[in-house]
Amino acid sequence: MKNRATSKAAPAGARRPGKATATRAAAPAVRPAARPRAPRTRPVAPLALGADPVSVIHRLAEGLPTAYLDELAGRLDVPAAELAGAAGIPARTLVRRRVDGRLTPEESERVYRFARLLSRAEQVLGGLDAARKWFKSVHPALPARTPLQFAASELGAHEVEQLLGRLEQGVF
Repeated sequence: MKNRATSKAAPAGARRPGKATATRAAAPAVRPAARPRAPRTRPVAPLALGADPVSVIHRLAEGLPTAYLDELAGRLDVPAAELAGAAGIPARTLVRRRVDGRLTPEESERVYRFARLLSRAEQVLGGLDAARKWFKSVHPALPARTPLQFAASELGAHEVEQLLGRLEQGVF
């Protein structure tokens, strides 16, 4: 006959009767391995909008670095997650892109759309601070939305660009 106490295996880490636990050393905490960070390419210049179109198209085709999104979010004074959402990039996808270090070409074009609009707003409104404020304020010409929200689609971005043109001409 087997002794019942010896036939059962104790779960890992379980206390055994009769053993003192004070002499046991605590197991060192295991830290998860850090995810490799993508090397930061070059600092993002004021969004390089004056660059020739061929080089911009090439950069968009290879995918912009995620640092570009962060730089643009900083210039707009909005959280990067909010800008990514406006550009149609879900939060979880943004986390993966940060690990990869690059946006896809499609995401890059949508982010670049906001960079173009910000540059245009700076020209029309006389500076970055005025452009930031304008982008985050509801405008009467846009149906109860901010220009940042309205520009989430290409058609909406076109309307925001038209609105900036009207503001520049003093029509609105």
